[in-house]
Amino acid sequence: MHRILTANFLPKDLKLLRGRILKPGKKIFDLVEETQLDIEGKPADAIALFWRRGAKAWLSQNAGGSLPILVIFGKENQVGAREAFALGAADCLMLNELNPQGLRRAIMAASARAKRLNILADDAGKFEIFMKNAPVVAFIKDSEGRYRYVNQHWEELSSLSRDQVEGKTSAQLWPEAAAESMSKVDHEVLASGHGKEVVEWVPVKGSRRLFITHKFPLPDKSGNPTMVAGMSMDITESEKARAEREETEQKYRHLFETAMDGIAIVDPESFKILDANEIFAHRLGYTVEEVLRTNLSQISHAVSELDNPVISRLREGAPQVFERIYTRKDGSMMPVEVSAKLMELEGKKVLAGFVRDITERKRTEQALVDSESRYRTVIEAAGDAIFLADARTGILLDANSSAEKTTGFARDELIGMHQSRLHPAEEEEEYRKKFEYAVKSGRTPEGYVSVKRKNGEIVPMEVGVSLADVEGRKIIVGIFRDVTSRLKSEQEIRRKTELTRMLKDIAVETNEASAAEDVMMTAMTKIRDFTGWDLGHVYIVGQDDFVRSSGLICGLDERLMDKFRTLAESFVFGPGEGLPGRVVESGQPVWAPDMLARSICVRDRSLAQLGLRAAFAFPVLEGKKTAAVLEFFAKGMEEPDETMLEAIKGLAIQLGRVTERKKINEKLQLAQKIIDTAKEGIVITDSEASIQSVNRAFTEMTGYEPGEVIGLNPRILKSGKHDRSFYENMWSDLLSKGSWEGEIWNRRKDGRAYPELLSITAIKDNQGATVKYAAIFNDISEYVSSQKEIEYQAYHDALTGLPNRLLLLDRLKQALARAQRDNTILAIIFLDLDNFKNINDSLGHVTGDLMLKGTALRLVGCLREGDTISRFGGDEFCALVDHIESEFEVAEICKRILEELSTPYLFENEELVCTASLGIAYFPSDANSPEDLLKKADMAMYHAKETGKGNFQFFKASMNEQYAKRLELENSLRRAIVEKGMVAYYQPKVNLQSGEIVGMEALVRWRQADGNVVASFDFIKIAEEIGLVYELDRWMMKTAMNFTAQLNQKAGQRNLPLKNIAVNLSAKDLEQPQIAELILRSAMEAGISPVNVDLEITESAIIKSLDKVETILDRLRLDGFNIALDDFGVGYSSMNYIRRLPINIVKMDRSFVMDLETDPDSRLVAKAIITLAHDLGMKVVAEGVETRYQLDFLKETQCDEMQGYLFSKAVPSHEIESMLDTGFKLEF
Repeated sequence: MHRILTANFLPKDLKLLRGRILKPGKKIFDLVEETQLDIEGKPADAIALFWRRGAKAWLSQNAGGSLPILVIFGKENQVGAREAFALGAADCLMLNELNPQGLRRAIMAASARAKRLNILADDAGKFEIFMKNAPVVAFIKDSEGRYRYVNQHWEELSSLSRDQVEGKTSAQLWPEAAAESMSKVDHEVLASGHGKEVVEWVPVKGSRRLFITHKFPLPDKSGNPTMVAGMSMDITESEKARAEREETEQKYRHLFETAMDGIAIVDPESFKILDANEIFAHRLGYTVEEVLRTNLSQISHAVSELDNPVISRLREGAPQVFERIYTRKDGSMMPVEVSAKLMELEGKKVLAGFVRDITERKRTEQALVDSESRYRTVIEAAGDAIFLADARTGILLDANSSAEKTTGFARDELIGMHQSRLHPAEEEEEYRKKFEYAVKSGRTPEGYVSVKRKNGEIVPMEVGVSLADVEGRKIIVGIFRDVTSRLKSEQEIRRKTELTRMLKDIAVETNEASAAEDVMMTAMTKIRDFTGWDLGHVYIVGQDDFVRSSGLICGLDERLMDKFRTLAESFVFGPGEGLPGRVVESGQPVWAPDMLARSICVRDRSLAQLGLRAAFAFPVLEGKKTAAVLEFFAKGMEEPDETMLEAIKGLAIQLGRVTERKKINEKLQLAQKIIDTAKEGIVITDSEASIQSVNRAFTEMTGYEPGEVIGLNPRILKSGKHDRSFYENMWSDLLSKGSWEGEIWNRRKDGRAYPELLSITAIKDNQGATVKYAAIFNDISEYVSSQKEIEYQAYHDALTGLPNRLLLLDRLKQALARAQRDNTILAIIFLDLDNFKNINDSLGHVTGDLMLKGTALRLVGCLREGDTISRFGGDEFCALVDHIESEFEVAEICKRILEELSTPYLFENEELVCTASLGIAYFPSDANSPEDLLKKADMAMYHAKETGKGNFQFFKASMNEQYAKRLELENSLRRAIVEKGMVAYYQPKVNLQSGEIVGMEALVRWRQADGNVVASFDFIKIAEEIGLVYELDRWMMKTAMNFTAQLNQKAGQRNLPLKNIAVNLSAKDLEQPQIAELILRSAMEAGISPVNVDLEITESAIIKSLDKVETILDRLRLDGFNIALDDFGVGYSSMNYIRRLPINIVKMDRSFVMDLETDPDSRLVAKAIITLAHDLGMKVVAEGVETRYQLDFLKETQCDEMQGYLFSKAVPSHEIESMLDTGFKLEF
């Protein structure tokens, strides 16, 4: 143990000395405080003196005592050190060296130095020995600067012997600069009488070394300083080490103080905090000084636990990372993460710890725990299987209960399982690619995946994938849905679609076949290809009703086909014998899943020898007679395909029709006779269009005898009324389609032109080459004349004779083109009669019609010559006024109209007044298109009604609010369709002979929120404009078919006639893909036969795409549906549609029925329509029958059915059901 006496210490010096030297549990020094020098009785090894104010005076007074004096400097201070040595200090120490080891070395060195000096003073001999062995360079100079003594180390340093040195000055031995510095210090020491320490660079053996030299005066006997003694130590290496230590410490201190985390140095035994940075102290609410007075156990209670394994492992030298709860100065808690390690610092083991505040992380973790709870609740509630997997490894991290049910594995089994185990081994590579795709793109791969359940069952799944990032970890979230049922349904639909396509292909190809054998072969091959069965064969039913092989066989195995052909030719079947005989007898398809299990065929044994086991066959029906049997065989068992069997029934009829056509072709000679007597003109030409033959009707119509035209081209009949493009288009159709049909003007021999309806067909041979052309034509002069009348009716209102909407729109388009070209103004006046509905409802339709006619006459009188006034419908009129000079001109017209309409009408001696509201819109100021002009004039008219009626208003931009209301109406309509606000009403159709209800027309109604029921007339056009009519029609069709199916089921149970339901098809419906299949499927799902469904279609729906509509209607008619042409007689080309389309019902437009009492022309047209329809084998239904006169007339003219208010308006389903239950009928 060493003792140290402190002199003149300040309190902070004492504190520093304690902090730097004293270590708990390892006492090295006893520390004795002294404020005055009192050494006696105080055994100590040294006196420590801090170099502060007053230290020089104290040192000068107390130097030379028995205890060496150790001066402590706060930082390197060479001047101070020299002064201290000069004043008698034994050694100096830097503050950064103030630690137990450094202090011990300094005390020992100082003590040794003091002892050596004492020995020198007492004994010269001992001095010499000491100087020789002392680890210092020693020398003595006289007052003249001459060396008088040097020790052995000096000799070694200079490479000069003592003899060579003694007596010489520094100038003689050292370089000039060094010698001058040395001599200067020597003079100062002698002059002052005090010692001095210098640090100087000295050239030694070719290099420069740093020495610290202590020079002091040697007095003579009189006490006068006459010599200078010096001791030098080489401090080059120690100074270099010191500089390196200072640099290292500065770096450490910089990192220590600027670190983002708290850092603390702790004693591993007592847990005393030895050092800490500002961050550590600040986060705990302390200053650094306060932390250094604190034990770690005050901050973390965990360190006081003796069995703390973390502390134990730290003491063993193992680095540790752990979490603790620290207590702040204010008592609050702070969660921290500590990274600690045992290390050596200044020769002592300490614990160094990095402390990180993890308060936010803990909050996040708690939020994640809460989120996990919510997440678990959500995914457990999901009906789909949900899996979470590591995107990098594919290991499952979690799964919900639905995933357990789906896979059969428990959640604990799934977690940790590789996702590939959930998929069949043969699909593992494919799934791996899909998984990698999902990880890279974050998107769901296409297609389904197969999941292998725990029991080995394979289940098809639809997968939705998303990629999540959880704390830097990529997670794949997979949502799996069992699609077994859906795929089965899709497969069924796909099969039905393929079956439909096959039947369609058969229909197309058999229609083109030229022989019955080709028809049979085509159908048989298509069916065998579709089913995948092994063999197909055709039996022919002879005139004797016996069934014999036709020799027509199809299959893939030629050897099997040859063997079967031999077998088939050896059998002849009578009715009811074997498979073919049973089909002939029943007229129905027969299916044998396993002929070995249940014998239905006399060929069972022979067929089994060929390896054939299952069979099915169906008839080819010509009317009710079986003409042939198509049979098919498979090597395996095959269960009946009910869908195909049902479709085959229709095919049986279709093929029969084709074979019948063949028989007709075989009677061409008879047909030629018919041609000769036909009323239609017929011309046959060769492939070069040279006339080969004509019939008598040709001569009667054209005036040319056969001999005058044979060998000539039919162009001799050209009238000159058609341009070149007309004939080019004709020949284009003939060459590409093989036929052309249309109206054409030709010229008779006498030069008179006449219209004819001409049909030209290319006649081809078996190789498809055109060999002849056949032209059939009718003189349609009378038809064209009547067509003009019909066309007039199509463009004019039947009641008033005014142009209708179509004609007005046509004229408006032309007028707009002129106005744009000539830069003129035109106006649209939209007129609506005020309160007309009240008059019409209260006084009847007759009075209402008379008022409309009178209004039309007055309006015509109010307009200028060249202006157009039209009836738009109901009580709405519209006027087109062009070539306007000013708005005043239009205002004057409107005033005249209001004045004229204010004049009372006299009906049955009663005056009636019906004013009107007018709206005006101008081109170009208000709108540029017909639609916009009409819309804005309509807005202005509604504004006139809102402002009191009986006035006119010009359109203003503010009136667009009316358009907003229209939008609101559209939105209400959308909601009504989605939210089932639509209801079906039914108007009965009555047989005009029996008076009984034979069917209904389904009409949609809108039941609004207030309970009002709105007729389709008020919203159906809006539905068409906003694209909802198809959805509405589908709902209406399904509802009406289901309802009628229920009615017919009840009727069938009571042996009552079945009822027909009529549903409307819009143009939008006919644009839908596979609409025919959808309608057939709707009927099948409802359970109603197509023969009990009338599909009503208007001319406007047909005219958009006649070819496409023709194909659709042919298919529907073939399926058994009735096709009705609605509003017949209004369109200009209805007759053309009747000839071309498979129409079997004509619905006479209500406009003809309405005018039967008052208009002789309407009676003639109605009668003509009924006669024409009957001649064509069509049924006629009259619409809008409201009076007894109309009923009597229609009954008398043999009209088949009627519907109208005279019998019943459209009523809800329960009312029509009540009518049928009570047998309600029309009384004549």
